[in-house]
Amino acid sequence: MKTFLIEKKEKYNEKHEKRKTRGGTTLLDRQDKSFGGIVWEKILRYYDTKAVRSNNNVGRLYQADRKIYTPHFTHAIHVKKAAFTLAEVLITLGIIGIVAAMTIPTLISNYQKKTYVVGLKKEYSILQQSFKMMLVNSDCLSLTCLGWGSSLDAVDGRSFTDTNTRNMYLLFKQFKGAHWLDECIYTTYYSSVDNSLKNENYNLCTNGGFAGADGVLYAMQNSQIYVDVNGIEKGPGNLGRDIFVFYIDSEKAMVYPRAGWDLGKGYCMTDMSKPQAVWGSYCTKRVLDENAMNY
Repeated sequence: MKTFLIEKKEKYNEKHEKRKTRGGTTLLDRQDKSFGGIVWEKILRYYDTKAVRSNNNVGRLYQADRKIYTPHFTHAIHVKKAAFTLAEVLITLGIIGIVAAMTIPTLISNYQKKTYVVGLKKEYSILQQSFKMMLVNSDCLSLTCLGWGSSLDAVDGRSFTDTNTRNMYLLFKQFKGAHWLDECIYTTYYSSVDNSLKNENYNLCTNGGFAGADGVLYAMQNSQIYVDVNGIEKGPGNLGRDIFVFYIDSEKAMVYPRAGWDLGKGYCMTDMSKPQAVWGSYCTKRVLDENAMNY
């Protein structure tokens, strides 16, 4: 290998001399005064003390035939590779953390709202079908045929002290796998969208209720049906978020989403100058109309 390099050096010097005879200075002239003039000596000295690994090293160590006038060799010159410093990495991670802290809560909130809307639409459809099945199973044309809102007659051996509870029990019988609830206590219950109206240990099932096989809660209060699409265990237990209210038309055996009877009160977050705007009971119809929870 050393002999080979000496031959290469001689050929290199010959080319250099020819260029000088044409006039002017060459790259080697400048290198002779600095690094280039001693690089060959370093190469030869290196191969005096180190064994040659393979002929491939020649192509990497000497590239003069490609007109690269400064020979390079792996072991003699160490090139520093570009890399990020610890400070740069920490700053980048900090920025990512700040952006995540700003965006993730919004993404989670939007996802939850979409879940509530899907749940509301599903339960609205289920309620409509259940009332129709109630008529089919009893050969009636309206709920009044079943004593809806007027009778206290026992059903399945169960007696009742008020008509609303009896009505709810008739609906309960249409749900397979459901279990009846005489009460359903919310540790924390919000009757406003913004959580400003808070109740503790609140019984939503004042006229009875039941939990479906999928965990959805159905409750009766003053002839209106409340549906918690999340169930009592998951929360948040918030009217206008995961709890929605429906009216019942006994003649048509249909349910209607509740809306504010006086839209001038700021119906479901539409006019925040009105204190009633935050009442969650007004929001069922708005969500179904807009197919979104835009508040």
